[in-house]
Amino acid sequence: MINPITFRASVAYNKEVEQNLINESPNPLRLKANLSSLAALSNYNQVLVKPKFDKDIMYVLTRIDELSKLTPAKLEMPYSFDLDSVNGERIYDKSGSLLYIREFGSDFVREYYPAEESSKIQLILERDKNTGALISKVQPIQRKDGSIKTNVTIFDEKINNKYTMFQVEEDGSVRSITEFSGKGKDFRTLFRNPYKHEPVRYIEARETDDGDFEFLDSRLDSNRQVTEIKRMTSSKEVNIKYAGTQKIIDVKQKNIDY
Repeated sequence: MINPITFRASVAYNKEVEQNLINESPNPLRLKANLSSLAALSNYNQVLVKPKFDKDIMYVLTRIDELSKLTPAKLEMPYSFDLDSVNGERIYDKSGSLLYIREFGSDFVREYYPAEESSKIQLILERDKNTGALISKVQPIQRKDGSIKTNVTIFDEKINNKYTMFQVEEDGSVRSITEFSGKGKDFRTLFRNPYKHEPVRYIEARETDDGDFEFLDSRLDSNRQVTEIKRMTSSKEVNIKYAGTQKIIDVKQKNIDY
């Protein structure tokens, strides 16, 4: 529901705020001079004319494009998740229980770890054949309908404190990509339609210099148009929705002492 106090703000003021939104930072959490001046309200709603060039939208689309360049439509999945079909050296513990099956490739070593009380594989690790460094981790996840989705995490030593995880369907289609950095505290995730491979949602989170945590969640329609952006910190939540020619901004303060 639109806040009636804010809704009565003049058209001229709306245009002024809109122009400031165009010229200033794309992060509405930081637009203190623009939005916090609305009748000094702690919680408020502002309806603007959607700018022709919206920096909030452009920020999201730019980040999506960055991850899209890293994301193939499909990943080759040369793995077997049935224990009996894996050929390789079997490694046992002292009690005679199978620890894992080791398979050698031209430049890698692949380790298949069995699931408990099952003939399935629960984890596959791939290591560099020369250095032993971990290259990738593969985790099949059984769905209730019997299908399997697979999390494939790729480690790259050339990128400091950064690794990438793909969620893959049975046919190899990449459903999502997540890039972790900052020792795993910062991440960004792109979700895609597994059939058309179009982005449908983008999420990112990062730790700020002052120790706070910023979270962004955005959604797109079937035409790849941004329809919703949500930004949160420990003190504020900003929701932006796009409806026709309108840009609707809803701000909520958190943990405010009156």
